[in-house]
Amino acid sequence: MHSGWLTAHARSFLEQRFARAEDGSYFPHQPLHGLFGNSETGRPLRLARSYRLLRWLDALQPQSLADLGAAEGYIANLLRLRQGCPTLCIDLSLEACRRAAEIHGQPAVASPLQGIPLPDNSVDTVLLSEVFEHLENPLQVIREMARVARRYIVITTQEICMSRPEQWIRLRLRDLSEAHGELNWLCSADLHSVFSGPSASAPQFRRSLRRLAAQLDPVEAEAHLRWLADPVPRRSEGIIFVASLDGSPVPPLPGDDDPQLWRMLIDGPAVASPSEHVWSLADGRELHAGEALDSGLQPEQALTLETPSTDALDPVGLSRLAGRLDTENVTRNPLERRLLSVLVRSMERIGYLSCSDPWAVRAAWLRRRLHRDTPPNIPDSTTEASSG
Repeated sequence: MHSGWLTAHARSFLEQRFARAEDGSYFPHQPLHGLFGNSETGRPLRLARSYRLLRWLDALQPQSLADLGAAEGYIANLLRLRQGCPTLCIDLSLEACRRAAEIHGQPAVASPLQGIPLPDNSVDTVLLSEVFEHLENPLQVIREMARVARRYIVITTQEICMSRPEQWIRLRLRDLSEAHGELNWLCSADLHSVFSGPSASAPQFRRSLRRLAAQLDPVEAEAHLRWLADPVPRRSEGIIFVASLDGSPVPPLPGDDDPQLWRMLIDGPAVASPSEHVWSLADGRELHAGEALDSGLQPEQALTLETPSTDALDPVGLSRLAGRLDTENVTRNPLERRLLSVLVRSMERIGYLSCSDPWAVRAAWLRRRLHRDTPPNIPDSTTEASSG
């Protein structure tokens, strides 16, 4: 049952998260200031994922891009810097849209993603990065993406399970009371089964101890980022997925190294020049660079929308995935939750044992675990990774 309550709860949390402090300061969600600047935890993984995502977007060469769940517009800004194509930020939070407009000069509109405020076939490529796992009724969002996109849909999520039993356990353990929590866990085949046309996927990064070594010196840190962004089978995490809507083959993810992109990510990107492109919204309004608007669509309204499936979507795959992700599958039995939590912790420990980080990183991680210290003259980095 989808009531919109989960989406409204997430919106309330995000409005507070993206608001400026009373003194006017702002703490970024995304790594706007690079590896050693202030932002939320998990910068190494975010930068490695951003590198691979942007390299694949290079190959797709979008003529325009709508970034759903765009936060401060970090990826949209990077894409505009690299390719110059028009970009639009859409986020559940109006405060996030204001930050995208203020910080990056992006056109931004606040809306529940179950009702994308764009006309049919109005954008070349639609991106949903690290948002799928948080969505109430995510398959409605996929239908909306297929409605507004002309050529490609790109989805990334770190919440990928190695097996169906693991997926079943994690879905049973979902906490529906957590604001902006992980509601959806996937196996890599799930997204492929939803689309009827050509699709391709790749892992995001290698499985790691997740403690970068912003405790390492900058040279070692950059080497470790390159190592993270070179995943190997069965020792990787997350997925970057691309579906073609017009039947053309999906270009492969480029395998060559791009030093210029690494420098941009590690140092923190500049702000791209404002685009002169004017976006036309579904309600007839126009949106210019540096503007943030509210679509006016409420979560409970968005969850009642019915977007017809297109030929690009497989109704059988949609139905099967909807059954797996149904929030009615969550267990409320305390004993079952305790037993399943033990299994999850065991799987995570096994995952850590299979990590193969370079010795310098493992040594830095162990030193911090044993002594809780930070080497001098190196900016501190919080020790926990983030999946957002």
